[in-house]
Amino acid sequence: LRHSDHHWEYVSESISPDNINPEVEVISVFVTSKVDRELMQSLPKLKLIACRSTGFNNVDLRSAEEFGITVVNVPSYGERTVAEYAFALILTLTRKLKDIANDPNTDDQIKFMGMDVFEKTIGVIGTGKIGSNVIRIAKGFGMRVLAYDPFPKPDLAKELQFEYVDLDDLLSNSDIVTLHVPFMGNNRHFIDEVAFNKMKNGVIFIN
Repeated sequence: LRHSDHHWEYVSESISPDNINPEVEVISVFVTSKVDRELMQSLPKLKLIACRSTGFNNVDLRSAEEFGITVVNVPSYGERTVAEYAFALILTLTRKLKDIANDPNTDDQIKFMGMDVFEKTIGVIGTGKIGSNVIRIAKGFGMRVLAYDPFPKPDLAKELQFEYVDLDDLLSNSDIVTLHVPFMGNNRHFIDEVAFNKMKNGVIFIN
């Protein structure tokens, strides 16, 4: 926008009514900025909220609709990056890498013995852009994949050779459970005490 007739301003911290131009018509935010009713009311000309993220739970959608403000997001943001990071966390835990890094006495090999992920069962909750990439990585490690999604994709299951099951089956049969669903408000604490009690002892859970 530098070479256009648009005027733009950059705010380095999370936006608030105190640090944003009240004449603004469009705001582009990351998840660190909360766009609530108070902020919208302080921006009478606001027409568009562009979220630079997949998640949009930092935006009060009900108020945006009431004020006629359009909200957009990036559905495929970081789909491979997040999947790789999830697997980095899995390997950190299964190989006790944090323990090894924090303990100079690495001679005690029994203490730092991890586990192979080969032929372990991973339960992937949510098979969208990120979840499907997690499945691809898991298959490369030779893992058995169970998946849960309220909107299953049979063609994807056939292509990647994994099995859709109900949530209880996934929780009770997985050695590793990884969660890749958007926060929609009504799924707050979707994985709760009841869900954890259905999991195996010693399960690895990636949020």
